[in-house]
Amino acid sequence: MYQKRWDDRNLRNKGLISGVKSLSKEELSAELLNLSLNTVVCHQPCISKQQLKAEATPLEKSCEEESTNSGLCVLLESIVSDLKKSLGTALSSILETEMKIAFGNLWMEVLYLKPPWTLIHLLQCFRKHWLAVFGLVMEKNLLLTVESLYENLSKANNAVDFTTVKFLLQDSESLLHAFSTRSNYDGILPQAFAQVNNLLQTFIEVKAKLKQNPSKNAAGKRQEDNSLMKSNNQEITVFSGSHLPQPNRHQEIWSILENVWITIYQNSMDVFQRLGSNSALMFSKIASFEEAFVYLQKLMEAVKDILEGIQR
Repeated sequence: MYQKRWDDRNLRNKGLISGVKSLSKEELSAELLNLSLNTVVCHQPCISKQQLKAEATPLEKSCEEESTNSGLCVLLESIVSDLKKSLGTALSSILETEMKIAFGNLWMEVLYLKPPWTLIHLLQCFRKHWLAVFGLVMEKNLLLTVESLYENLSKANNAVDFTTVKFLLQDSESLLHAFSTRSNYDGILPQAFAQVNNLLQTFIEVKAKLKQNPSKNAAGKRQEDNSLMKSNNQEITVFSGSHLPQPNRHQEIWSILENVWITIYQNSMDVFQRLGSNSALMFSKIASFEEAFVYLQKLMEAVKDILEGIQR
């Protein structure tokens, strides 16, 4: 009991005799303070060791996944870097050899992009000179492989992921194998093909290990979906140079026109040879879109006349 104006000791003594707990002002204040502190503590959530461990586990997993993603990023970038060196060395040898065969000592003057080259520069040259040079000695559909390499290499210069690297390795192997049927290019091609094949095997092994480990596989899946941004977007190759833009719609149209033109040229050669004609067709490059359109219009009329003559 607490008396507001004064502490009545007689009243407190009576309380004690009667079995009633009595407090002084100071004792009552202390009891209220303790009661308040106990109430605050009781309202705090109780956290067990299991809960603390459960909360720490996602953080540890997050750190592990971040470390895994970083390691995969470095590995994929390393594969792409080695691929650029091997493929760049091979394509530069092929480009120089075939251009010299086609144009002799004037090959450097005709060349679309002068050295030093990057790998993407080399692919640009292959696309530009496909009609007049490479398309005459290689399969027609091989140009699609060159186009695919150019597109995926442009992607890899900004971000690397499993799909892009897989296409780069497979297309590189296909391109080198196709040219190996023509020449070994002073022994450079077999060496480059072996290096690309080793990179492809490394890539396959990494992919298999990720499938065996569920946690790493999940991290790798997110990595493949979101892609890993490179810290440095500059292309690292054997050759010095700058990064060229991705092919635009006009370049795609031009590539299609070149494919049409080379197909017509080769078919015309077959027709003249079967007819026993001694006249040689003089091959010339199309200078512009307008010229290509005019040629196609004239060609349509000529083909129509030939078809009517054959049908008669």
